[in-house]
Amino acid sequence: MTKVRCYPARCYPAILALACSALAACRPGGSFQVSWHFADQAQGALFTARDCGLHGVESFNVTASSDGGDSSGFRVLCGPGSESHEVPPGRWIVALEALDAGNHGPRPDEDPHVLRGSSAAFDVVADAPPVAVSVVVIPRDSCHDGVDNDGDGAVDLDDSDCRGEVPSEIKPATH
Repeated sequence: MTKVRCYPARCYPAILALACSALAACRPGGSFQVSWHFADQAQGALFTARDCGLHGVESFNVTASSDGGDSSGFRVLCGPGSESHEVPPGRWIVALEALDAGNHGPRPDEDPHVLRGSSAAFDVVADAPPVAVSVVVIPRDSCHDGVDNDGDGAVDLDDSDCRGEVPSEIKPATH
C-alpha cells in the first residue's frame, strides 16, 4: 500500500471545498426570483430600463418577510429582468420600495402605496427551483415624478400640462 502524504498547501483547498459542500448539504434552503413592472405599463408591454427613467426610479429596496419572523433584504437596480435570492423554507411576502438616483424613497406626504409594491404570499420549499414572484409597483403620477415626461423642458408643476394638478389618481406617464 502506498502512503500518500498531504502537504498543507495542497490539501487545504481540497479540505475547504469538501467542508463547504458538506455545509451546503446540511443547510437546506430555498429561493425566490422576483421581477417587477409599473402599474401604468400597457398590458403585455416589454419592460425596459426606459420605464425606470420615465418614473424617476434608479433602484429598488427589496424586503422579504416570512410568517416565521425571518426577513431578508437587498437592493437591485431598476431595469428589465429579475433577481434571485436565497431564503429559508417558509411562507414569504416580498415588498419593493423604489428609490430615485439620490437613493431617496417615497416622500412622507405621498400616498403610502406610491412607489411601492408587494407580492401575494408564496411558499419557499427546500431544494426546489426558485419561486417566481412578480411585484407591481405603483408609480407617481406624471405631474409629481420629477421627470420631464413630455420633453418640453418643464418638470412636474412647472409644466403647463400639470398646472393646478393635485396628486390624486395615477396618470400614465407620457412615453
